[in-house]
Amino acid sequence: MNREKILSTLGKFVPVEVRADLSDLSKRSRQILRVLLNAVEITDEIFLQQSFSRNPEIRKNLTESGNAEELEFFDLMAGPFDRLNHDECLIGNYTKPAGAGFYPDELTRDEAEAYIQGAPALRLPDIISPYSVIIRNENGHLEPVMYSCRYRLLIYKLSDILKQAAHYAEAGALKSFLNHRADDLLSDNYENSEIAWVLCDDDELEIVAGP
Repeated sequence: MNREKILSTLGKFVPVEVRADLSDLSKRSRQILRVLLNAVEITDEIFLQQSFSRNPEIRKNLTESGNAEELEFFDLMAGPFDRLNHDECLIGNYTKPAGAGFYPDELTRDEAEAYIQGAPALRLPDIISPYSVIIRNENGHLEPVMYSCRYRLLIYKLSDILKQAAHYAEAGALKSFLNHRADDLLSDNYENSEIAWVLCDDDELEIVAGP
């Protein structure tokens, strides 16, 4: 039954080759793009984890099983849920959590509200930060974890790639943005890179990276 639904959903999509004429770009700009292409898989992996906490495990199992149809569906939907049909689960038997991968799967609204209301004032900024997730620790208690810690290895790789790209940029706003964003990924404070992005006036490249 699910196989039929998966095939039906896949049949609604057609491959499209997206091309771009880069001949007018400077050598520096082309080199920056080549470096930044390495960031795609990293940001995809973070997105998968944020969409559903079980996604990495599910994709690993699909890859090992050799089920090409289910793997294609998973990659298309970034998870086992059919985004075209009210998030119906077509791979395994999962229920998509209301909080996606940002909160424990079983967390209820009442528990979340009680946690926020009872949290110490010093922890509240981390709890409500747009750059944190809430986990349940080994004692069963809720606690915030900032992106730079939750996705530590991926964040460090992404930061390093942005630093490499900044190396090829000429002195100016774009170079400043790339360096600031690389630093801000490690601190979870994006004020400097947001300001630098607004000031970017590069005629060839407009880069968005990070949350």
